[in-house]
Amino acid sequence: MIKKAYLILFWLCASILACAQQPDLVFHHITEKDGLSFNIINCFLHDSHGNLWIGTYNGLNCFDGSHFYVYKKGSNKNTLPDNTVHKLTEDKKGNIWGGTDNGIFCFNKQTNSFKTYTTPNVKVWFAVSSILCDQQGTIWAGNVYCLVKYNALADSFEKAIVKIGDKELDKDYNIRKNGLAESPDGKGLWLATNKGLLYYDKANQKMVSAFNNKDTALFTKNSIDALRTTKYGHFWCYDNIRKLLIGFDPITKKVKYKVEPKETFAPNSIATVFEDDQHLLWASTWEYNIFTIDYLHGNKQTEIKHDKNNLSSIAGDFFWDIMQDADGTY
Repeated sequence: MIKKAYLILFWLCASILACAQQPDLVFHHITEKDGLSFNIINCFLHDSHGNLWIGTYNGLNCFDGSHFYVYKKGSNKNTLPDNTVHKLTEDKKGNIWGGTDNGIFCFNKQTNSFKTYTTPNVKVWFAVSSILCDQQGTIWAGNVYCLVKYNALADSFEKAIVKIGDKELDKDYNIRKNGLAESPDGKGLWLATNKGLLYYDKANQKMVSAFNNKDTALFTKNSIDALRTTKYGHFWCYDNIRKLLIGFDPITKKVKYKVEPKETFAPNSIATVFEDDQHLLWASTWEYNIFTIDYLHGNKQTEIKHDKNNLSSIAGDFFWDIMQDADGTY
């Protein structure tokens, strides 16, 4: 039986390199010719009404299963603040929030209208690469300077108070793209940053890091990328210094898995990682390599390459996001 993989996640054009394609994968491509606003894709969101939202480098797309509806920046306020959409989330009311290269937007599906939000210290706080709605309904966002949260009463974003010990942290920390996730118990946020993996206790406004935690297996001062939740209870991230994919329990804050990618994939930095229904890890690197890792069965690693002569091969050699439908397709 052929396993179909419907991936519309690739933001790079086809590689000029060709390689043997993994034989049990068939890729179908959706591109600008099909109504997508741009082929370079940053993120996906499957909303509560079954629509697929796609953030690209040139506009926001909503796909209802038959048609694409495209939203772009315009001359009036009721548009996107910027056409580069990095990350999307849905709030408890069904509104779509997104981080862009120029602030945050909220799209009200009932009124079909946008509202734009600037962020604290706007002169240096532009690109918003991570955003989420937590279990309490609060919107959080981050980028290369700090963590911010939405104040519903003031209808604005404010810099989150962050303490290490009893002192408020006044230094910047670079929250990576794909670098913000909520703990399953709803008590805190996990951040992948240039100063290591961080845990933010929302109630106490305190940060756990390598500076105040002795568990060096999980908390180090090493640069961390590719933070990803799974439905199996553990999270994944990539340690850029140790060259390790780390699977950890976000509740106990303990490492469960350590996976070392092959040197042939040259993973100086992994941008994105995803665990599918078969416990297969999909990884994308800055060196334009895509590979899978069967980490539960001998750590078998298989490279997947675009082949310009094969229309059923993968669409490109890099991706920022990936999702899997209930029927098993990606």
